[in-house]
Amino acid sequence: MFPEGIGLLFHNCVDTLCYYASRTRTLLVNNAGVITTIALGRYFFPQASAAAFGGVIASRGAAWIAREVDARYHVHIADIHDWLLDQLPRSVTAYHPGVVRTLAAPSRAMSAYAGRPGRSFHFINDNFVSELCAPIYEELVYRYAGQELLARMLMAVGVPSFVSVGIAASIADTLFAASHNPDPRDGHFRDTVISGAVFGAMMHYHGLPAAMLAHSYHNATIRFQEELL
Repeated sequence: MFPEGIGLLFHNCVDTLCYYASRTRTLLVNNAGVITTIALGRYFFPQASAAAFGGVIASRGAAWIAREVDARYHVHIADIHDWLLDQLPRSVTAYHPGVVRTLAAPSRAMSAYAGRPGRSFHFINDNFVSELCAPIYEELVYRYAGQELLARMLMAVGVPSFVSVGIAASIADTLFAASHNPDPRDGHFRDTVISGAVFGAMMHYHGLPAAMLAHSYHNATIRFQEELL
């Protein structure tokens, strides 16, 4: 791919450095968040880590396909979420913005702290939050509590398991996407609802560690792409 012996260095002058050495076929990524996640994931959850890489490919690929279909045919799965929100009683929709803001508050607080110039812990930067802190918190809230525990509660009152999982996953995914952008017609909401569905599948079939790792790797690929561009 590269001439023999060449080395490529990329640095965004803030907190990320990437170096590729063709002679040894190695890639170094100096990013505290993703390095910590990969190291811990490979050590403590090797099987979940392997599954998470597949989840990243699925999430990025599905989001790209959904964008292409939306651009050509003006159809997106987020339209279903938009329609369902319109069908809910006003007594329910009135609380929706407050619930979204409350659930998103810790992630927003961490991001605000990471962007503060005079912060005490300098290693807590945007990368560390998006690739380590946010995936842990958001998967615990949206996938474990919002999806897994809610599904168990529905099954406990007699709702069939398949229906329970579908309802819980839809609610969790909607809240997850709305916490990033409350407008279902916005591109950020539409991309996030797709990735959230993949993380939900990872949670259902591979467990919480796989969902956290897939979320972390997904965010890392997006940030890396943004930095390259």
